[in-house]
Amino acid sequence: MILRDVTERHRSEERLYRLASFDALTDLANRGAWTARLTDIIDAGSPATVLLIDLDGFKEVNDSFGHAVGDLVLKGVADRLKASCCDAIMVGRLGGDEFVVLLPGSDPRRANLIAADLVTTIAQPYLAGTERVALGASIGVALSPQHATRPEDLLKAADLALYRAKASGRCRYEMFTPWMREVAVQRRAFEQELRRAFEREEFALFYQPLISTADRRVTGCEALIRWNHPERGLLSPASFIDVLSQKPSAADIGNWVIRSACRQLAEWRKIQPDLRVSVNLFEAQLRSARFLTVVRDILESFGLPPEALELEIVETIILRDDRATMKLLQDLREMGVGLAFDDYGTGFASLSLLKTYPVTRLKIDKSFVRNVTSDVENAALVRAVLSLGRSFGMDVIAEGVETQEQYDFLVQYDCAEVQGYLFGRPVPADEFHRDVLLPAIENAGPP
Repeated sequence: MILRDVTERHRSEERLYRLASFDALTDLANRGAWTARLTDIIDAGSPATVLLIDLDGFKEVNDSFGHAVGDLVLKGVADRLKASCCDAIMVGRLGGDEFVVLLPGSDPRRANLIAADLVTTIAQPYLAGTERVALGASIGVALSPQHATRPEDLLKAADLALYRAKASGRCRYEMFTPWMREVAVQRRAFEQELRRAFEREEFALFYQPLISTADRRVTGCEALIRWNHPERGLLSPASFIDVLSQKPSAADIGNWVIRSACRQLAEWRKIQPDLRVSVNLFEAQLRSARFLTVVRDILESFGLPPEALELEIVETIILRDDRATMKLLQDLREMGVGLAFDDYGTGFASLSLLKTYPVTRLKIDKSFVRNVTSDVENAALVRAVLSLGRSFGMDVIAEGVETQEQYDFLVQYDCAEVQGYLFGRPVPADEFHRDVLLPAIENAGPP
């Protein structure tokens, strides 16, 4: 008789199985095990519900508290999912901050109730060590066989519903509907067109004048991108900028805008030497390690002083409170490039950021200027921003000035510059030269 102790072998096999099937951090099923289980359920013809869950604000948790706290939060989310979905076929973590729940049955009402409960449950604060952390969750819901009869299609349907939930404001759930698939197809086609647009040189720059309220003199212009779409005609940024800003080509296109605007400015400064150009930045440009060098090279190649260029940044960039971004902005200011805080007053930026970041100009959003003469609260906010600018030693420019009454109000409260249809719409460079710049120089007379 031969005896063999296979205890250690079984333990090794168990360890390998767990490594292959379970997420090491949360002890939930991993992507491979969860997908295999979903395939078995669908192949058996059993109705099923998929809840695809993505945490809202998890990156900020990692950035603010560190990855150790982030890991504790992920474990807490996993525990809540298991406790809330005790009748689930399987709960899994697909990776990062994305979780998934497979439930038996395909009753839409029950699925919505469970999803709503999970949104509330996950949003309860987490105690991670000594830190109290709050975040939210967006959930996409898909049913089989109603929405798909193949595992990959069902997960894709849940992903489309999740995308819709995030686009609608986050911390909510959405049930998949067929039109989401149609929208996704259209969006992919649009993204492909957008990618080819840069290669085919379909983008163009329009220019809108910046006006001094002291003497109505043209002090500069804002360069605004337009898309000469071969079928839809001229498209404004509202039609494509949100999609473009998320694409890998955003930084290259943004740098092209700066280069093209500076090339044009160099020509205009031959007849008005103090003219400046303002350009909106994509966030991707500030994530590039070469951006400072790119800006310096562009200015040098066209013989422009740094103060001739002003870069506009939006609140979402500043709110990240990123050290690398802060360093880059400080380097740009030390170089002499102007930095404008665009659409100020429309978001949640704290006043302390005006002290922390090297911003040189505030731009009052046109939504406040529009009703400044008829809305008491808008008028108060505009006056407050103008006062802030003076207190911090920053220039202020008001966007969207369309009437003489709006202009008079801004002059009354010492707004240094204005921009809007009252003084000119965005136009191509040749029209700006002919209709804005030359008449302004002629009216100014000899020096």
